[in-house]
Amino acid sequence: MATTEKDFRVKKGLIVGQDATIGGSVTATSFIGNGSQLTGISGGSGIQSVATRPESPSNGTIIWNTTSNVLETYVGTGWVTLASQTLTFDYLVAAGGGGGGFDVGGGGGAGGLLTGTISGIPAGTYYAITVGGAGGTSMGGTASSGTNSSIGTVAISLGGGGGANYFNNSGTSAGVSGGSGGGGAGWTYPSNGGSGTAGQGFAGGNGLGGTGTGGGGGGATAAGSAGINNQNSFAPGGAGFASSITGTNTTYSTGGKGGGDSWTGMLSGSTNTGNGGDGSGLGSSPAGAGGSGIVVIRYTGAQRATGGTITSSGGYTVHTFTSSGTFTV
Repeated sequence: MATTEKDFRVKKGLIVGQDATIGGSVTATSFIGNGSQLTGISGGSGIQSVATRPESPSNGTIIWNTTSNVLETYVGTGWVTLASQTLTFDYLVAAGGGGGGFDVGGGGGAGGLLTGTISGIPAGTYYAITVGGAGGTSMGGTASSGTNSSIGTVAISLGGGGGANYFNNSGTSAGVSGGSGGGGAGWTYPSNGGSGTAGQGFAGGNGLGGTGTGGGGGGATAAGSAGINNQNSFAPGGAGFASSITGTNTTYSTGGKGGGDSWTGMLSGSTNTGNGGDGSGLGSSPAGAGGSGIVVIRYTGAQRATGGTITSSGGYTVHTFTSSGTFTV
């Protein structure tokens, strides 16, 4: 075996027909192949072309994926496509729904709902995601409103207004304004529903006097119904917004029902829907709480961002946030 202790430079390439052992490190400005047989080499500016992604890369590692023919980088806990320098995504933002009013109470207003598209977002951009909480109920006071949901400052939906209450001849409060307004209380001292926010939701219905019910909470696409003259029933809440952005058809931001004095079918809004809670009937029966909000982001093709629960459906990558977090392109 030939040995040398002198430095030498190869100008036109070196071909080694058999195994070679190099005691020191080798610095390579580029190389051909996937590098799977190379050890002890610090890579220069070259980008690896690989059919199988490395299992435990460092953040910022860049590869050319020969299986999907895209440029990818490793960010946090997953690979992100760099095939395009900007990202366009669709979104749905529903705030938390308001709680239902107590004792012939108005229905809770639905959380404000926004949908739209954001274009030309460069890599490295991130958005703070806030998912609004549900509004609660109160024995003897107006129900609390839901809280806001948002994608940074570009899409902010307002919490649904709380429903009004009557409570044992002590007078009534009005429904609270919000993304959608809470319904007014019924019975002896009827009150008005709260107003909604343009582009996000509608007003709550007014309560009806006499033996009437509370008004329904406003919804994303319609106002809550006014109270009806039937103490054994309820006034419907305003209609919500149906969307398949997650891949499953779901209705978001429906207003809560306004309760009649003898009605006992009140329910809380479902989690991560932005629905309003139902107003209660008898003063001894609890009203329904609102439903918490949700933020959903989707874009075409393979995953190119991080954050939320990530799924694929119909050619889209979908990021669903059921709690607050960060969306990073």
